[in-house]
Amino acid sequence: NSPLEQAALYGQPDCIVVLLKDPAVRASLRERQSDAIAKACTQGHVASLTLLLDVDGVDAGHVRPWPRITSHTSTMLHAVTSDEVNVVETLIHYGVDVNFSVPEYKTPLGMAAIQGYIDIAERLLDAGATVRRRDGDRFGPGNPLCEVVAYAGNEEMCRVLLDAGADVSASVEESGVTALHIA
Repeated sequence: NSPLEQAALYGQPDCIVVLLKDPAVRASLRERQSDAIAKACTQGHVASLTLLLDVDGVDAGHVRPWPRITSHTSTMLHAVTSDEVNVVETLIHYGVDVNFSVPEYKTPLGMAAIQGYIDIAERLLDAGATVRRRDGDRFGPGNPLCEVVAYAGNEEMCRVLLDAGADVSASVEESGVTALHIA
């Protein structure tokens, strides 16, 4: 890890301010050659995250393409895993797309739903996240979101998704199984 990544990981905004004085450090953020933003998101360090996102030319919605170009490179996914609503709200404030996902990975709403993060799911929905799409996984295009949540048995999350317009009759084409079958 670079010094900037370490400072982001451990929530050291004073160190980040000093490190960002170096043009090469700022360039590494703009060119997505640093995992500092992802680390600040994942650890829930809003003050550090804000400093990093305020660097001119930084794309708040994407992080370093690691481990491969098609992997999930959305800052919003990293924020959701932190289970910190304020991190998600910070990214929304910076204009990050709440629906961004690479087809073979979960959407931010899908990640929040599976983890049972009700507050985060509601905030994503308020910001325009859609429940009417399949939530992918590494094995294929995935299943309707409500079906996945019903399988996990999270009644409160099912209610949140239904209130947002989730389709309980949507099914996996091959099986015909719907969220109603699972519930």
